[in-house]
Amino acid sequence: MHRFLTLCCLCVISVLARAQDPIATSGSAEQVPVLQVGDTWTHEQFDGLTGLSRGRTISRVKQVISGGYLLENEFDGNGGAASTRQGRLDAQLNPWPRNVGKRDEKAYEFPLAVGKVWSSEWSVEFEGQTVLQQMKRRVAALERIQVPAGEFLAYRIEGEGRWSNPPWNGRLTETRWYAPRVKRAIKLIEEFRLPNGLPQESKRTELIRLDLVPTSTENNGR
Repeated sequence: MHRFLTLCCLCVISVLARAQDPIATSGSAEQVPVLQVGDTWTHEQFDGLTGLSRGRTISRVKQVISGGYLLENEFDGNGGAASTRQGRLDAQLNPWPRNVGKRDEKAYEFPLAVGKVWSSEWSVEFEGQTVLQQMKRRVAALERIQVPAGEFLAYRIEGEGRWSNPPWNGRLTETRWYAPRVKRAIKLIEEFRLPNGLPQESKRTELIRLDLVPTSTENNGR
């Protein structure tokens, strides 16, 4: 009898836990979120090789524009002067196209579902030179992950690709955890390797604070 009651309790707990995360049982793909003016995320970046903090970034939605969002990014690097810059995201939460007719990084391709795969090619300016990058990403899993801002249910997106700055080239990898409740990535691990395979740069970024503006539905429910 005791064993039967224990099993019943475990079943109830399991059902309640899943009820808090509808996405875990719906089986449907995750649609692109809608950001609101005032939504704010604070991330801290660490050197992946030394573990030392490289500073914090506060990103705030400043304006909803046609086809995307205008963000205000405040950088507070360790030992350096704080700075503020504007950035833009398209409706898919990807960096706004910088050059007409050229492809840009596609960190996300909504709707998201475990098993989905996509690729993208883009270029970045590094020390006065243009570095070409390409990456194939795959939604590997839907899992719970703990970061300084809390515990969230997130899609783990794994990426593998290469960078090229002729005559040099190398390998790059990325693991990104996107949490639907947060509307952004809560953790990101990036690694760049030299042509000989040795690590050139490694970075880990984690969400340390979340401040989302309540939606109209949430306001009406109060």
